[in-house]
Amino acid sequence: MRFPLREELSVLKMSNAYSGALCIGGTKSGKLMIWQTTTGQLLGEEEAHYMGVTDLDISSNGDMLITGGKDSKIKVYIIAK
Repeated sequence: MRFPLREELSVLKMSNAYSGALCIGGTKSGKLMIWQTTTGQLLGEEEAHYMGVTDLDISSNGDMLITGGKDSKIKVYIIAK
């Protein structure tokens, strides 16, 4: 499977919290991208940080996504199912 990338990723994680697994990536420019792993379709893209994303994680039940960035900020996103 191939995922469309518009820029270089700095971090990449997988989640099986949903019936279709998700692949979540953070870029060096601060964007957050989410793909469906079964299709490779880009589901969403968000300007998460004004500097690079350094880490990210998704809760075990899949309802929250947490990102950290070089801008010294931590952001928590509630994920709609």
